[in-house]
Amino acid sequence: MKSLKNRKLFFHNPFRLSWRRSTPVLFTVLLLGLVFAATISFNACSSDETGGSSTEQKEKQLYTCGMHPEIIREEPGDCPICGMKLTPVKQSTMGGGETTSSGEKKVMYYKDPMHPWITSDRPGKAPDCGMDLVPVYEGQEGSAGVIRIDPAVEQNINVKIGKVERKTLHATVRTTGHIGIAEPGQAIINTKISGWVENLYVDYIGQSVQKGQKLLDIYSPELVAAQEEFITALEYQDNVSASRDTDVLLSGKTLLENARRKLLLWDISDAQIQELSRSRKISRTLTIYAPARGIVMTKNVVQGQHVKAGETLLETADLTTVWVHADLYEYEIGLVRVGQESTIRLPYMPGKEYLGRVAFIYPTLDPKSRTGRVRINLPNPNMELKPEMYANVEIHGEARENVLTVPEQAVIRSGETNVVIVALGKGRFEPRDIKLGILTEGYYEVLDGLEAGERIVLSSQFLIDSESNLRAALSQMRSSHSNDEGEAAKAPAPPSEHNH
Repeated sequence: MKSLKNRKLFFHNPFRLSWRRSTPVLFTVLLLGLVFAATISFNACSSDETGGSSTEQKEKQLYTCGMHPEIIREEPGDCPICGMKLTPVKQSTMGGGETTSSGEKKVMYYKDPMHPWITSDRPGKAPDCGMDLVPVYEGQEGSAGVIRIDPAVEQNINVKIGKVERKTLHATVRTTGHIGIAEPGQAIINTKISGWVENLYVDYIGQSVQKGQKLLDIYSPELVAAQEEFITALEYQDNVSASRDTDVLLSGKTLLENARRKLLLWDISDAQIQELSRSRKISRTLTIYAPARGIVMTKNVVQGQHVKAGETLLETADLTTVWVHADLYEYEIGLVRVGQESTIRLPYMPGKEYLGRVAFIYPTLDPKSRTGRVRINLPNPNMELKPEMYANVEIHGEARENVLTVPEQAVIRSGETNVVIVALGKGRFEPRDIKLGILTEGYYEVLDGLEAGERIVLSSQFLIDSESNLRAALSQMRSSHSNDEGEAAKAPAPPSEHNH
């Protein structure tokens, strides 16, 4: 029994001795475990304070439209306004901005990510959705007129980029006109006496006549009486020619001169008067001759017709030279000078060109169409050009060398301002006002606002400009809201009831 008790003691005593020796080791292990758990908890808290884990960021991933940033959704899809695919909202889009060389970023203002038109000068919560307001940094899209478009959206709307270049522009004015009769070649045939047409030598309109050619014979009782007076004056002068009385001689000479002048006033030529003086025979008709060569354009007389003094009988025109009247807009008139060469093309004769020169610039404008007019003298030896034909006219102006130019399609003209979209790179675009000169050959002359080599948008610039206008409106609303808050802060507080 004693041996069993001693054996029992032999088994228990060693265990108790080992526990006492291992206590410090277990305590050390337990302390290290507590420190490790505290470190993990601290890192988790730090991760939450700095923006959450990647899983939480994925859960809060938002999607927006590159052309309508006010459209923000929690799931991908299509924009309800333009139908474009929504793109993920990147950190830079939600307020990442651009950093300076020191790494600091200047916050311009804060906005509601779900309602971009709601802005504030201080961080906080959005009043409608309760989301945190995101900062908009200096240089970020939406500030200073600079906007940013996602590269995928830029490709979808087919943005094409070009460069501002220096070119030699020829101030060529292209317009339309019509062919007219050269006024110096026009002639109107009438008579100063009344009578009847006995002989008509012109049969139809379009007949060619030469200068001095017979046109018609008119019988007039007044003409017969005038010839009789002239013959009587001749006979009286012959009878008193032997008289020594100077008064009688002077009266005979005066009477003859008055009768002769009367015939001249009725368009009887000197040759006809001399023939009448020689033959002393009265002619019962008066012959009308063509004053110049030309083509009969108007015929208002027929054989045997009674005509009155002053009535237009025939009209002729010389068409060996014609006038081309071209209409110009007001801004084009300053590009045209007298003597400039011009090219005329006619629709009815494709492929053929006529060369002329600007002969006159009319001093007035058409009050209805607000257009000016120039005249171009054009030779027409083969009579191919007919009056009232339409013509396409090119007036070649002076060349302007080494001028700054942009393509016509790159300019957005609003009536008051001319805007181009400048590509700044990395998806950034800036609308810029420019001053334009002439427009020719598909290019505008740029007088101010751009430099050679700058990159500009050639297509889809209207979509980018509309985005810029939206951002400008939001900025104006933000400024107005800030001013209203400042005025409210300066206003004195209303008197309280305790003051009364």
